[in-house]
Amino acid sequence: MNHIRRKKGVNILKTFKKIIAVLLAGAGSFASAVPAMAAQPSYFTYTVKLPGKKAKTYSSRKTLNLSSAKASKSNAVIKLKSVYLRGRKASSSGMKISCMYTSSNGHIVSFTDGRKTLKISARLLKAIAGVGKSPSIALNRSGAYASGGAMVSARIKDTYSRDIFKCGSFYNIKMGRYGTAKTGISLTSSGFSINGKKRKTGTYSWWVAEYRPVNGTWTAADLIIAPKYPYGIGSAAYRLAVQRKGGEVTGMKITNALILTGDSGEVWASNSSAVFPAGWRKGKVFSYYYGVGNPKNVKAYSAKKGTITANWTPSKSADGYEFECSRNADFSLSRIQKYTGWSTSHCTAYGLHSSEKYYVHVRSRKTVNGKTYYSPWAKANAVKVL
Repeated sequence: MNHIRRKKGVNILKTFKKIIAVLLAGAGSFASAVPAMAAQPSYFTYTVKLPGKKAKTYSSRKTLNLSSAKASKSNAVIKLKSVYLRGRKASSSGMKISCMYTSSNGHIVSFTDGRKTLKISARLLKAIAGVGKSPSIALNRSGAYASGGAMVSARIKDTYSRDIFKCGSFYNIKMGRYGTAKTGISLTSSGFSINGKKRKTGTYSWWVAEYRPVNGTWTAADLIIAPKYPYGIGSAAYRLAVQRKGGEVTGMKITNALILTGDSGEVWASNSSAVFPAGWRKGKVFSYYYGVGNPKNVKAYSAKKGTITANWTPSKSADGYEFECSRNADFSLSRIQKYTGWSTSHCTAYGLHSSEKYYVHVRSRKTVNGKTYYSPWAKANAVKVL
């Protein structure tokens, strides 16, 4: 045993002398003598807890497969667990995760953007798995779709993601006008316009970038507009956040501008030097215009001395009306009578001067979240008072 120990000691001494000799020969010889270490991967881990099941840990190096998940009204909870940089565990401070999936026409759609913990409808995840999609979890510092300088890839092939309706938990963006007729955007099922100029189908693209739960319903939270399509390197796009009050849409806020920096999957990056359309700027809010239908078939007459009565066909989009009466055609020195209820269909003005000509017209109004919207005045009627 002692002989064996001495022999091992001799071998160790010889090996040590060889290492010293290599070191003295120079760093280059030492580097060539030691095999290169393989690059270690960077990745992160997260947990997914489905309703009624224990949480499971997943790695970003593998595709998340939730095809076995059961549909439930409850939420699935996804949490960031650990971050590894070049194989070593690193701090997750400032790191957040987003959950997204690629729709059938190539859009990357984010459910929730930039959080440590995501709560997502299990019914939604099951619906996505049912149409052959796999939600992916992305790690970022500032969120998806180039918010604050991060980048994300997306292939845009249509004016918006139609297949999103396959997931019954979603509600798409509220159609209508945001801003004024001259400054803002208009989104309808039949067309799109910027600053009052309608764009031809196929020459623009807009899509919902993020959905969030509002009062228990998954609802569009961010919209991205690319005013020119097809794209090329340097093409511009704009991101707008949907503004809400009590669940009701009140407008859209311009959050940042984007630029197409590459054609591999169409990578959009934040563009701090972007030129915005006329009247646009970062932080500007385009208020939603609750278009109120005009009262139709307005007729006015004087049936009794000193009075004028007006009748009209009411608008179901209104919650009240205004009746204006004046002896001047430009309605200066006029008086306005207000009426509530969409079904109101007539009104009468009293105390007018007999044998005088008066001008009268009617408009609809609607109040949403304390703000009142009006229809244009209906064509004026000229009436001689009895």
